[in-house]
Amino acid sequence: MNEDIIKLTDDDGNECSFELLDFVGYQEETYAVLLPADDEDAEEVVILRIEQDNDDPDNETLCSVEDDAVLEAVFKIFMERVEEEEADEEE
Repeated sequence: MNEDIIKLTDDDGNECSFELLDFVGYQEETYAVLLPADDEDAEEVVILRIEQDNDDPDNETLCSVEDDAVLEAVFKIFMERVEEEEADEEE
């Protein structure tokens, strides 16, 4: 089993699989950048904010992000990392 595949359950109880591409820190928050694993043609990533449970530090919840400016900033950081990795591989 691929360790980068995670299963998430939405508010309606539907289970979906995602490939974890990266974690991005932005404005003192951490975001997960995910790619739908069930859709081979998926071209759009999903960005979710990681929220710690104050009562149980080992328990994390992934929350949707409503702020388009935050989504764009996190995506930009992610893409800069991807481009750096690709440039390093070409050298």
